[in-house]
Amino acid sequence: MSMLPKYVAAFGITAAAAYGVKTVVTDQKFFGGGIPSTRNEEWQSATAEYLKSLPRESNGGPVVMNPILNGVRP
Repeated sequence: MSMLPKYVAAFGITAAAAYGVKTVVTDQKFFGGGIPSTRNEEWQSATAEYLKSLPRESNGGPVVMNPILNGVRP
């Protein structure tokens, strides 16, 4: 008798159990908690404004993006 059906059944049961635990813990908030309050338009606009205000960083020269030449110009 082949072991393949047993392995497939064991994998299916394990996947179903893992999905069940994931659903109970994350979607049904088993350990409490809720949706973060930072996921709103005000937070997103403040974050975008902050990121735009950061100073730009640069190495001063152009960067060669050809990995075949390893940065060596012909």
